[in-house]
Amino acid sequence: MLSLHVSPAMKSGHGHHAASAILANMAFTAAADSTRFPEQFQYGVKPGGKRIFWNTFNFGGNNTTSNDQFKMDAGGYNALLGKNYGEIASESRSQHKSQGFGIARQRDRL
Repeated sequence: MLSLHVSPAMKSGHGHHAASAILANMAFTAAADSTRFPEQFQYGVKPGGKRIFWNTFNFGGNNTTSNDQFKMDAGGYNALLGKNYGEIASESRSQHKSQGFGIARQRDRL
């Protein structure tokens, strides 16, 4: 069992945001460790990752963005899923029921 302590002083918003960042970093580290999940190598998986990306934001007076950051278009269309990433994001936000989130699906809009 994994236990995470997330300090309320962390500047990541809700505690689950900080927890997901901690878990992502742990997963990235584990992916580089060839002894962690050796069974996956029978399928041709190689250990390691090249880089990990952290999301930045400009919301509520907090701006963690800068002009020299790597940027990617997150609004593309995924033909395999038949949805664009804005649609997928709106579906995920609709699952935050305890926070009163949820919006109707919109094609071609983030």
